[in-house]
Amino acid sequence: MWGFSPYLSEIGASLVFMAGCSTLPPPNPPPSSSLPTDFSPDSPVGELWSDIQTELHRENKDLSGIEASIDRGYDEYALVIATPNIVNKSGILEPQEVLRFAYSDQRFYSTIRRHHFPLPFASDESDSLSKGYRADLDRIIVQAKEGMPSNLAIGSDSYRLELGQRIYLGLRKITDTFKDNCPLELDAWAAYDKKCGACSEKSSILYEAYERAKIGPVFLAQHQFRLPISQTVDLVESPDIALGHIMVGLPLASGKTTIADLALHRFGVEEPLASKVDPSFAAMGHLMNRVVDLDKSMAKLNSAPKSGNGDALSRLAKIRSEQDQTLVLLKNMTHSCPNVEKLG
Repeated sequence: MWGFSPYLSEIGASLVFMAGCSTLPPPNPPPSSSLPTDFSPDSPVGELWSDIQTELHRENKDLSGIEASIDRGYDEYALVIATPNIVNKSGILEPQEVLRFAYSDQRFYSTIRRHHFPLPFASDESDSLSKGYRADLDRIIVQAKEGMPSNLAIGSDSYRLELGQRIYLGLRKITDTFKDNCPLELDAWAAYDKKCGACSEKSSILYEAYERAKIGPVFLAQHQFRLPISQTVDLVESPDIALGHIMVGLPLASGKTTIADLALHRFGVEEPLASKVDPSFAAMGHLMNRVVDLDKSMAKLNSAPKSGNGDALSRLAKIRSEQDQTLVLLKNMTHSCPNVEKLG
């Protein structure tokens, strides 16, 4: 569910204050993009980008410099196992570049939610339903910090690895009790609450814990497997994307990345087939998994006799409606992804 954004309440408070101070000049509107964009202003990504520009302008940030840093292509984020389709600076802001920028900074999480893009690995602080989940994560982090070697400098690789392993072990005691995969792909807090999930849900839980502990996690994907993508997904114009197994990693100064994998019970081992993927791609994978799960649910209902079974027909209509909404979200996130190589 989409919780009420604390950002909106801040705006409301500001308006109340301004009502009694009419002599204050209104803030200048943010300048338009200095780079051309490959999306329309009224598209979902365009509206998200407009709000991000406003927030950056309010903080007196150099928008032209930020745009130049956003326009850097997809080389290290290509979703293929073989040679990435490298796209260097193009001089054009593309949707996936904007999404990558937004998802890589927690300051914009409330803005992402307001525009209804998925955030499966970051619970909403204003959402009372996930309050217990966050309290559990914080309790595990506090317990993990107890007894930490005093000779480890906070923020050093040695500190991050030690704390990361302790948090991993604390969470594993819980996630090992999970049932098999959830019937439908869930956000981290919902999977934790229902005690179900596989690699994507467990990795989202661990990622959020590492983020709360401030030890700099990344998502990793192992592109060994191809999801059973349905014909329906072809509508989003992103066929042949293989998501594979997803994990969490801790990048080190040496250039290596330590793997933390709650699903396969691995910590600290190297995985040559794993590559770093951007959080926005992890969110896209969440949506693709939902489409596959909804497909399975529809196939199961379609194969059952429905004569005189109004409940089954109602459930089928609801699932179809949810899949339509999910496909719209997925299309908004993938319609301008770089071409990906077919895996043969």
